[in-house]
Amino acid sequence: MCRSAAEEITVGLGDTFPFSAPAIMRAFLAWSDPAEVDRLVDRHGLTAFTPEMVVEREALRAVLAVTRERGYGISVREYDFGQS
Repeated sequence: MCRSAAEEITVGLGDTFPFSAPAIMRAFLAWSDPAEVDRLVDRHGLTAFTPEMVVEREALRAVLAVTRERGYGISVREYDFGQS
């Protein structure tokens, strides 16, 4: 439920996201073996939810490296223009 863009965004129990939802995918895959990442991407694909979504494999590898360094996954205007 979203009360306002600046106030709160929540996810309900049982809600799901597609495989390539950027922040979640990056948080899960950043510490995975690169061969496993490739296998999962081959199986599920990368969906470009917005034009800003990283969907090229080499670019994804770079984003995963940054995610490991930072310690968490982020997404800015890649899943939904109204969410960051």
